[in-house]
Amino acid sequence: MQIGLFHQMWATPNIEDREFFAQTIADVQLAETLGFESCSFGEHYFIRERPFYGRLPVPEVFIARLAGETTRIKLGTAIKILTLESPLRFAESVSLLDLLTDGRVMFGLGHGSPADMEHTGFSQEEKHQIFRQQLLEVLDYLSPQQQGSQITPVPRQGLGKLFWLGVRDRETIVLAAKLGLNLLVGQGEGASAQNTYSDIYRQAGGTGALRGFRLV
Repeated sequence: MQIGLFHQMWATPNIEDREFFAQTIADVQLAETLGFESCSFGEHYFIRERPFYGRLPVPEVFIARLAGETTRIKLGTAIKILTLESPLRFAESVSLLDLLTDGRVMFGLGHGSPADMEHTGFSQEEKHQIFRQQLLEVLDYLSPQQQGSQITPVPRQGLGKLFWLGVRDRETIVLAAKLGLNLLVGQGEGASAQNTYSDIYRQAGGTGALRGFRLV
């Protein structure tokens, strides 16, 4: 069994940003020493009036730093809010980080929480539609068959296998299955809810990996 860590990048308001990120780097280095398989990082926006709030708006930048501070542990996004991204720019980030980490990066992708998306004005269905469209565009840019606008660095074959979809609507789960992508379930969900999503995925022909998150 492979066990990884999911770091929501939450901190209390009294902790300075520099201190928080230095401590998180130390946490990841310790996790590598202890033999954990991976560490994935949440993406959040805006300082919020609450006991804890997320400190990491661009996880790819932090992962690039961590790649030089570690040697073995896999580093991932959980969840990268794809609906806020340019498909071209994100595809470039995927190819570049795969290169810089020697293949140790993975990408959990999702629609975004209501708190992170409230400033966009998108409805729930709009978020889902935009996500599916953005996902297909990213995969197109990463395809070796892409003609006329090859991104740099040149993506290696099969980068879509690094994608884990943390989604809950049936249409997107079915799309993940058809595209051969992996599925994330969990965090605040019980086993019965997780089984509902994994069943949809498998029944749609999904052959990728399933990863469950648990709060500890």
